[in-house]
Amino acid sequence: MILLPELQEQIKAWLVGTSNQISIEVNSMSGFSFLEVRKDEVLQLAIYCQMLTCNSPLAEPIGVPPQVIRQIFELRHSGISAIVLWEDSWVKKMEIVKSRILSILGYLHRIPGRLTKVRRIDKSTAISFLESNHLQAAVSSKIQYGLYLPKSYFRILEGRIGFDTSAEELLVGVATFAGGRVFAIGDATYRSFEMIRFCNVLNCVVVGGLNKLLASFCKDFHPGDVMTYADLEWSDGVSYEKLGFEKINFKAPIPFWLDCENLLRYRFEVDRQRANVQSWRLVENMGSLKFVKSYLVEQEMRQD
Repeated sequence: MILLPELQEQIKAWLVGTSNQISIEVNSMSGFSFLEVRKDEVLQLAIYCQMLTCNSPLAEPIGVPPQVIRQIFELRHSGISAIVLWEDSWVKKMEIVKSRILSILGYLHRIPGRLTKVRRIDKSTAISFLESNHLQAAVSSKIQYGLYLPKSYFRILEGRIGFDTSAEELLVGVATFAGGRVFAIGDATYRSFEMIRFCNVLNCVVVGGLNKLLASFCKDFHPGDVMTYADLEWSDGVSYEKLGFEKINFKAPIPFWLDCENLLRYRFEVDRQRANVQSWRLVENMGSLKFVKSYLVEQEMRQD
């Protein structure tokens, strides 16, 4: 078992040391500690922290209690961000977690999307970027796009992030897509694509970056619609709605195995007998929301 100070205390110490504008109060609910993060005395974010332990019964899954889920939704409805942070994410992907939290609090460096250029990239480039900048594991995709900041604009990044100043450009955002699936509407057909992953480079946000990536993708592939998912532990997908996506339905929580000794996650289908059974626990996330943006009207206008 990896022994560390209490998760909430680590996060509190880091955040308070980040800015003198931040104050934090630690509370608890249904086995979760949660931090109320205030910026200039205004509540901006609630972080629900969950330590992972093998002391619970083997057959009992670890998940987010209904009371906590209700409170998270209530906070978001009132305009306050709320996230669920598991111990393994903090330990294994600490820099990515910090970047996302700072983004919520408005502390990331902003790169104007108009300064960037979009182009197709290969799978290996996309996977490498996602592994370093996305909380979830990179998965297979068929189509990949990257946002590049030319060297002539590197001056806006000085002192912000580590990068190779001798390079001609810097990859600052990536979006990946699955291949199109054909669907029928009456006598007509259209192609639907899934956007699998999107993220910015650590400690930066490309303003208008996702919209620019989607525009290039649509110009090349003319989709009938594009669908994607918002992880409910981090977001209710409001940023997708601002881009014209419509909330379609809820995707149930996904179970997975977690090795408490090494804080490693495994797919639910993996045979638990291959490892130390006593160190594995079944964990369930909060599920996700499916969003779809239709481009059929644009297609019809082009055809006319």
